[in-house]
Amino acid sequence: MRIKNDRPPWKRFFTIQTVSSLALLVVAIAAVRWIVATQRAPGSMTITEAQGMDMTTSKPPPGVQPVAAEPAVRRSLAGKTWYPATLQSYADEEVVARIPGRLVRLTVYPGDRVKPGQLLAVLDAPEYVAQAGEAAKMARSKLAMATAAEREQQAASAMYRRALSEQSAAQSSIARANNESAAMAAERDQMLAEAKMADSELDEARAAAKYQEANLLRQRKLQVSGAISLDELQVAQKERDMAVAKVAAAQAKGESARRRADVAERKRSAARSEVLTAQAMYKAAQADAEVAKAGQLKAKAEAEARKQEYQAGASGASGFGAMAGFRNLRALSTGVVSERLVAPGTSVMAGQVVLRLKVMDRMRVQADLPQSKATSVSLGQQVDVKVGNRLSHATVSAIFPTVNEATRTFRIEAILENGSGLYKAGSFATVALVAPSASTTLVVRTSAVQADLEGGAFVWVLQETTGSGQPTDWTCTMHPEISKPGPGTCPICKMDLVPRSRMGNVVAVMQTVKLGKSDGKHTEVVQGLREGQQVIWAGFEGLQPNTPVKSVEWGANGARDLPNPEGDMPDMDDSRAGPSDHAQDSGTKRRAESGDSAEVWTCPMHPEILRSGPGECPICHMDLERKAEKK
Repeated sequence: MRIKNDRPPWKRFFTIQTVSSLALLVVAIAAVRWIVATQRAPGSMTITEAQGMDMTTSKPPPGVQPVAAEPAVRRSLAGKTWYPATLQSYADEEVVARIPGRLVRLTVYPGDRVKPGQLLAVLDAPEYVAQAGEAAKMARSKLAMATAAEREQQAASAMYRRALSEQSAAQSSIARANNESAAMAAERDQMLAEAKMADSELDEARAAAKYQEANLLRQRKLQVSGAISLDELQVAQKERDMAVAKVAAAQAKGESARRRADVAERKRSAARSEVLTAQAMYKAAQADAEVAKAGQLKAKAEAEARKQEYQAGASGASGFGAMAGFRNLRALSTGVVSERLVAPGTSVMAGQVVLRLKVMDRMRVQADLPQSKATSVSLGQQVDVKVGNRLSHATVSAIFPTVNEATRTFRIEAILENGSGLYKAGSFATVALVAPSASTTLVVRTSAVQADLEGGAFVWVLQETTGSGQPTDWTCTMHPEISKPGPGTCPICKMDLVPRSRMGNVVAVMQTVKLGKSDGKHTEVVQGLREGQQVIWAGFEGLQPNTPVKSVEWGANGARDLPNPEGDMPDMDDSRAGPSDHAQDSGTKRRAESGDSAEVWTCPMHPEILRSGPGECPICHMDLERKAEKK
């Protein structure tokens, strides 16, 4: 039999087990709420708070942004307009077979660089080789005959010179004999004159001797008679003896003169004979000289004829040798093989093209310019040539004289050095005329010019502020709606408050400008900028008007130093991000961007915080996480 339960339902529900369970649950909830409210880390949120939080408003406070700036200056600026151009090879060369034959070897392929005189191909032409050999032998034979004839000419010339020498010697002998004959005749005449004078003296001496002889006889008689003394007789005798001696001397002198006259006559006769002999020798030498001269002329004519024959033979041999040399095809200039038209083993005809070369050490740059530029371009003018990202310089070498009626353009040509072989024929290029201007204009770096949404241009300039630069508004990075006049903690998440803006003494200001011409590196500012204003040319990414900035040294990888303006985040303890944190973050960031192997740790709420190891975020005190590697 079933017993009926008379207890009410609510009493049946509130049992001891149920009440104890509810009490335990209430205690657990209270404990959790107390822990969440008092013991959780600053910045940590519940699931409900995290889902209801607007993360787009959670931004780190703006700081002083590093930028690169320089003053706007006046300088000369040559504007450039780039025109399309084409690179052409400086010259095209065709390697042509000049004799028929079979191509047995090719030594180059398309793309190979060749030098002047380099062997490119070889033809097999035995008949030309045989003809060249036969012609060379005939030329050598003609040379031997010409050499023999030349030697005969030299011998005939020697004989003629010897005959002339003998003729000259005979002529000298005739002159010498004539001179000797004349001298002997003169000597003979002189001796005859002396003999005649001696005869006269002899007559006088004889007469004087006869007188003295008679006087001596008279004196002797007078001495005998005593009329004169003996001394006077002796004097008379002495005078007679002297007269006799004079007679003998005159006789001897006459005889001597006549003998010498005879000797001179004989010598004159001998000299006359020598003259006749020398005249005969002269006539014989003259005849020999005429014969030798005729032989010389004959030998000379023979040698000249042989020489002409040799030259003709040598010319023929040279021609046949050149024809045989045409078997080897060589390059005429430095170039690059562009095409190979005949394969080895193929028979070729004279005039057939075997290879094509392009001279590439220099290039022709041809550009079409509008007709309006016809008066502003001249020969020798400098042009800039851009092929891809490579910029080179050249000078105008030719201006074509006609204008294309369809495009109203004319063509110019410049020579571009290509010794390194970087440029290829047929490549697209751009050309700009360089026309330096003497006037100066206000210019800024082209990298500083920015475009606005309306198609205009503006630049960022530095402007000093009038405030003290000290932060006056403090907020929470997790709850930007919190605003306090000084440092403290967030009433919501208990995080430390930070300055809403870290102000410096210089801010960036957007300034609209009107631009002029540009040379690529610098751009003219016609309106909107004053000379000397500091214009930001790098580091302006993410800039907003009145953003605190500081001009720092700028390198190829960005700012070399981070700014640390006075008054930046004052009175903050070591747990907040200070200048050292910025320096550490910048160093870690540079290592992260450069791809170093060191680990990088960051805060999920503040990605600008970068560390080289684990730790806490200096802003929200959350644990740092390892940054994922870029793929």
